[in-house]
Amino acid sequence: MRQVIGFAALVCLVLVFTPPLLSKDLFSYIYYGKTLSAYGMNPYEVTPQMLPDPLLIFIGRYWKNTGSVYGPLFTYFSALLTLIAGRGISANIYVFKGSMALFHLANAGLLWKLLEDIDPGRRRFGVMLYAWNPLVILMSVGGGHNDIMMMTLALLALLFLQRGRRPLFY
Repeated sequence: MRQVIGFAALVCLVLVFTPPLLSKDLFSYIYYGKTLSAYGMNPYEVTPQMLPDPLLIFIGRYWKNTGSVYGPLFTYFSALLTLIAGRGISANIYVFKGSMALFHLANAGLLWKLLEDIDPGRRRFGVMLYAWNPLVILMSVGGGHNDIMMMTLALLALLFLQRGRRPLFY
């Protein structure tokens, strides 16, 4: 398992320090987080065009006049990450992509635990299939997409269900 996670972590580390790949969504995440943390405004009401921020030039054309479309959990998480990273665009990219890399690695660990009961003999292969999947790594870490965070929550729910625990809000 160490080799599987180690290789995935190495690939993630390289991708954290590359420019965002395949999408400009990461810049929107940073903007919405900064709207809340740096400007103290509501990212659901304030659009990128309303605030003079150097990040505006990087935001996708169709998102410049759109408030946040993400739920409060991700919005507050984005605000926390922008507080950690400060005002620098590069620092924000690294922090956001780094957090998505951690979620990716956490998902590999959750899959390990889930497969422990389902098929222990093939769990290393199952985790490797996920952790080394180029599409998952490129989109989640390379592009900094938040889908990987949502997958962590889904895998946690499955683990609780598998272990016979009731959901928190049931």
